[in-house]
Amino acid sequence: MNMGFINDTLRLSMAHFEPGWFYALMAIIVALVACGFTPVVASPVMTEAEHHWVFVRRLLYFGLLILAGWLAITVAAAAGTTSVSFAMAAVGRAFGRWWPGLLGAFVAALMVRLIYHRYGGPFVSRIWRGLRVGQPADELSDMRSELSKEVASDYDPRTFYKAGKVFTGCDENGAPVYLTDSEWYDTHHMVVGATRFGKGKTFQIWADQAVKRGDAVFLIDPKGDKFLPGIIEEAATAAGKRFISLDLANETTPGSYSPFAGGTPLDRRARFFTIMEMDERGTDADHYKALARSMSMELFREGETPKIRTVLQALKAKRDQDEEAGKPLSTVIARLEEWSEYEKLNPKKAGFSVEQSLLNGAVVYVTSSIDNAVLKGATRALIVEILQESKRLQRERETKLSLFIDELRFLVSKPVMDGLATIAGAGVNMSVAFQNLGDLLAPDDTRLDGRSVQQSVTVNSQVKVVFGGTDFETAEYVAEASGTTIKTVRKFEGVETNVAGGEKWAGNRTLGDQEEAVITANRVLSLAQFTGVLLRPRQLAQIVGIAHITFTPKPAAPAPAPEATPAPAPAAAAKPAPAAKPAPAAKPAAPGAPAAKSKAAAAPKPAPAPAPAPAPIVAEASPEPMPPVGAIDDDDDDRPGWAYAADIPASDAPDVVGEPVKPAPRKRKKAKPAASEGGAADAAPSSEAAE
Repeated sequence: MNMGFINDTLRLSMAHFEPGWFYALMAIIVALVACGFTPVVASPVMTEAEHHWVFVRRLLYFGLLILAGWLAITVAAAAGTTSVSFAMAAVGRAFGRWWPGLLGAFVAALMVRLIYHRYGGPFVSRIWRGLRVGQPADELSDMRSELSKEVASDYDPRTFYKAGKVFTGCDENGAPVYLTDSEWYDTHHMVVGATRFGKGKTFQIWADQAVKRGDAVFLIDPKGDKFLPGIIEEAATAAGKRFISLDLANETTPGSYSPFAGGTPLDRRARFFTIMEMDERGTDADHYKALARSMSMELFREGETPKIRTVLQALKAKRDQDEEAGKPLSTVIARLEEWSEYEKLNPKKAGFSVEQSLLNGAVVYVTSSIDNAVLKGATRALIVEILQESKRLQRERETKLSLFIDELRFLVSKPVMDGLATIAGAGVNMSVAFQNLGDLLAPDDTRLDGRSVQQSVTVNSQVKVVFGGTDFETAEYVAEASGTTIKTVRKFEGVETNVAGGEKWAGNRTLGDQEEAVITANRVLSLAQFTGVLLRPRQLAQIVGIAHITFTPKPAAPAPAPEATPAPAPAAAAKPAPAAKPAPAAKPAAPGAPAAKSKAAAAPKPAPAPAPAPAPIVAEASPEPMPPVGAIDDDDDDRPGWAYAADIPASDAPDVVGEPVKPAPRKRKKAKPAASEGGAADAAPSSEAAE
């Protein structure tokens, strides 16, 4: 070998040993710590990336061998010029100067490796997993994502009305959702939800459409609603139907109802026995109830007028005749005495007529109370009578009946449960509302079994709308009633934990099928206000948003201003009355006109027609009077008109609301003849005569 080349190599190794050799050693140490010292032997189970890292480690270890040779050459070169001991001492001094840097590089590389594997590696793994193009998979319900979902509820429902269908809200995409005529008329409907969550708005939309379709509508709303009566009154007026508002709780408003006066004698008797709790319940008291029924039978025969006070007096007379035999009547008499204190339930005449309202297809809005036991009983009696009369008159009725009952918990009775099962065949569809399914387990009528009530309502109400704000039990019921669907979901996806305690997503995952409700309980519990779930036969459950009908209450007519009375003039300043002007000469009669009979030759002056009498006060009278329906006038007070039946002429229609004010009879004044001699001239008819 050429000695010159060797000498040049030795000189270069010595010249660049410091700092080149130490920099190279630092780089190799940092690289080895960063990529790991092992493994350096490949295996068949390694991934492609792991094979690459094995190759890099081999290169780094080969670099260490090169540095070791460089060190040996440097020591040999230094020993050739001096001595071996001097060369070793020089190398030792160099290591003394560079060992802090070498140690710092090792520690820094170790810290970088620790931070990367503990924090950087998982972060990169998460990013890489998000960028992965995977197979499609469904997501299970998550309450956090459900809370962010909203359904539009700021539209005008009337823009979606369609003939032959019943609009029920808009879905999650804003498309209208309809019930078919068969779903409306052949089944019953229930609306469930907390207060102010959409039950009233649903009744607004359904009742408004029922009126527009020409149905007779009875809406029982114990608590009352601010806008609902005005909405259906407006619809009734537009459809040319009679609107009736009956408030059983407010004694200051007109209207009354005799709970046991309407219907056939058998229906009246059955209604009386039910409301007075005289029917058998399988207890020891059934014997006394049977005796009480036997003693009350004759009060409901054909031709009798079973008003509350009449029945009370008759039962008291029976009890007084034989106190021992009359003991079974004590409970009934006590209840009737309480009922007799309510003027609304004891009209002087017939009161509100369910029969006439059904026959004329009227629109009836009834309010009462959920706190007063007597008024709740009277409202139950009204509902029972509606069901009885709708069956009895199904051949005579020309329209179907849509019956709405709010706060069913307070008004449910056995006839209502029976009606849900049988009344649809009589052309009656019922829509009931309550706050949650638990309400039906504790009905206000403690004689009823709550579980049976709940089962009867949920089974016979095939169309259901359940709003948010419900309890978990109701949400679970909706989830089960909505049915299930199969979802392909991620069953398993593993992670790996490295030595630094960081987790990285593994490269494999497992997909599988899982059954989940179409509308989950999470979805029901997270529903926003005015958003509900629609359940109906042979249709997938869907989310609907309900909006209110735009309605502006009509302002009340201002009261007329009182006329100012002029102050009397002083007597001293009084002026004499002016002399009467002579009557103008009569105009000659037209050719061919008969001569007026008169003692004088001149034609008599015709008497001036009297001023037309003021028309009776009727709130918003309909231009075409309709035949009278509903209740008969039962009060002879002189209150100035009513604002409940908007289309009843007060001059000739009996009260359909309860107690209208009869217009005060006006005497027609005959026109007096003129002062001149001759026969009395024909006076123009007054406004009353025209009426």
